[in-house]
Amino acid sequence: MKVIYQKKGFTLIEIVLVATVIAFLVALVVPNAMRARQRSQTNTCITNLKQIAGAKTLWAIEGGLVSGDTIDLADIISAYFKETPVCPAGGTYTIGMVGVDPACNVPGHVLPENE
Repeated sequence: MKVIYQKKGFTLIEIVLVATVIAFLVALVVPNAMRARQRSQTNTCITNLKQIAGAKTLWAIEGGLVSGDTIDLADIISAYFKETPVCPAGGTYTIGMVGVDPACNVPGHVLPENE
């Protein structure tokens, strides 16, 4: 009686091929995921800036403030927000005077001109 022994496992070529395909897929996915994360952070920051601008406008109207008057962030936070808005990219917000848009110190995190 003759026993036939078959080797089980993967050859080196098969392992290298699979590793190459995985590396190629990772090279495609990682940069796109990083760009999507950055876009999401930018959009969230702009939304926060819009909310701050709206709250600042309401505070100015309710307080009878005119263009150029200063507004404290703590005043509008306590009046119109449950939590202090935070830039997801680690930036800090500058409220500015009445009539001036709030700003974030992260490049690209600015309110659009037409808003």
